Amino acid sequence: MHIPKPDIVYRPSGEVEDMLMINAMPRKAAAALRALSLDPSITDVEMRLKEVFIFDNRDPGKGDIYLVTVVADNLSVEPFTIEIKAFEDIHDNEALQLGPAGLTIYRNPQGQIPRFLDYRILVMESDQEMRQAGDVLNEIRNNDQFKVVRDNLIAMAATAQPTVALITAASDLVIGLIAQILKMNRDDQIIYVAGSFNDKIDDLGVKYGLIAHKNAYARLAYQVLAA
Repeated sequence: MHIPKPDIVYRPSGEVEDMLMINAMPRKAAAALRALSLDPSITDVEMRLKEVFIFDNRDPGKGDIYLVTVVADNLSVEPFTIEIKAFEDIHDNEALQLGPAGLTIYRNPQGQIPRFLDYRILVMESDQEMRQAGDVLNEIRNNDQFKVVRDNLIAMAATAQPTVALITAASDLVIGLIAQILKMNRDDQIIYVAGSFNDKIDDLGVKYGLIAHKNAYARLAYQVLAA
């Protein structure tokens, strides 16, 4: 089984969080950071994928492509928000059609603002017959290993806040399961982005505006919106 490895890892506050966890930061600076928080008037958070442009579909001609997103937070009853979209006959130098406003890949539970978001965006070419996205999602949710990971996070959230490291590891496992179900090979990966934002230092990513990444095969852009 091929386990995807990110082409791009985007965690702006990651090093600062690590310093806070091991008490490697001066006490006054650490206290100031811990006192920061997202604007308390915010009630809605949405993460939206705005663009996926394929430079090279990794196929000799037209290619069939899956777009997979996984977003996890620290408070949802269902810890993972998973989206899978299938696109057939995509040429080189062609954009995936995500709609005029883009594709929403996360919304916060009503009335609750997460402490952090952990996300994965995977674009892959498929050598297999394309499957209906709903069928793939059902297979993921019925997978025994997925159920164990999901139920453990739910149980932990009921008694304590799951750590960022735990949710990051769980998201990696979910992406690996999806890759297995889609029979992904090493040369199928077009672009894979892994990232996370927290509410204090990153404002859940809101303050970064439109974020763009690219490699030799594709370019993508996404944004976290708040209201």
